[in-house]
Amino acid sequence: NKEYHPKKKTAMAICIALRLDMEQSKDLLARADWAFSPNRKMDLVIMAAIANHMYDINEINEVLFAMDLDLLA
Repeated sequence: NKEYHPKKKTAMAICIALRLDMEQSKDLLARADWAFSPNRKMDLVIMAAIANHMYDINEINEVLFAMDLDLLA
């Protein structure tokens, strides 16, 4: 559906689920009209996870929870 626009955290969760590298993740987010923001803590956590090949969504959600941030879908 061309009118569908996923939430940013949904797009980031897809990057994790597909085990995309940073460039692939940036590309996927751009296609969904999003981008990583170095000013957002959640984005920094996701970027660090991808950079460190950490693709376990439960581990990432634990970090997000500990930082009182929204969890990935």
